[in-house]
Amino acid sequence: MALNINSTVSDRAATTCQTLQLQKIGIVTTAQDTGYKAEQDRLWSRTCWLPAACYVRPQDIAEVAAVFEALAKTNTKSAVRSTGHHPNTNFSSVDGSGVVIDLRDVKSLSLDQYGTLHAGG
Repeated sequence: MALNINSTVSDRAATTCQTLQLQKIGIVTTAQDTGYKAEQDRLWSRTCWLPAACYVRPQDIAEVAAVFEALAKTNTKSAVRSTGHHPNTNFSSVDGSGVVIDLRDVKSLSLDQYGTLHAGG
């Protein structure tokens, strides 16, 4: 999907969401989907309920990397949430100019060569 250099931040975020959907990267929920409001309101604090361009739930580490690659290509801002327990806006939420990456489905455990445990999101 080509991106115009003069695109607005909201256009870039929408392009990122479309790209993620087309490439079937994670579970992508946009404002047109019935589950959008539930994704937006998932956080415990109403101060975080911003309407993101989309919410994406990567299913594994490879999809997390693919999401960040798509964000970098379109220069789109993002917020990362796991349990969503941060009451400030733009920490685990972002408005329509960005994408929320929800890590709740990334459930993995690995031990690297240095003995460091890497767990889930």
